[in-house]
Amino acid sequence: AIDRAGAGLGQANTTNNAAAPVAVAEIAQNHNPTVTAQQAAPTAPTAEDLLRAAREAYWSNEYDRSIEFYQVLIQKEPNNLAAQGELANVYWWQGNTQKASELFSQLAPKLAAQGRQQEALNMKLYVDMVNPTLAKSINLGQ
Repeated sequence: AIDRAGAGLGQANTTNNAAAPVAVAEIAQNHNPTVTAQQAAPTAPTAEDLLRAAREAYWSNEYDRSIEFYQVLIQKEPNNLAAQGELANVYWWQGNTQKASELFSQLAPKLAAQGRQQEALNMKLYVDMVNPTLAKSINLGQ
């Protein structure tokens, strides 16, 4: 599960807990009235912003919003295994065992390839409990 102390997948939460940055447009409006609309357009959220928003939505029990933020983050960073694991945890917490097991089955071999065998095995064991057929397709390289 995702908690305030950790980022899931056994990694510490290294994100900045400060509030999201003020939109560029707001700064421009308050400090420089000659800035054009194009210059004042808000910047796209960073991966860190998306991760923070996903976790905050999760902690607020807003699981659908959390999922949306994780999906955008993963689209932006497709190799972000921590975000994929946290998204799978949100699906699990929601009771969506199908999506959770699909993500865990994709993630487990990647973690095993990084030498993270225990985490990979835990994911495979979960998938085996909810979808034994899918679990048989998970190759941990053992």
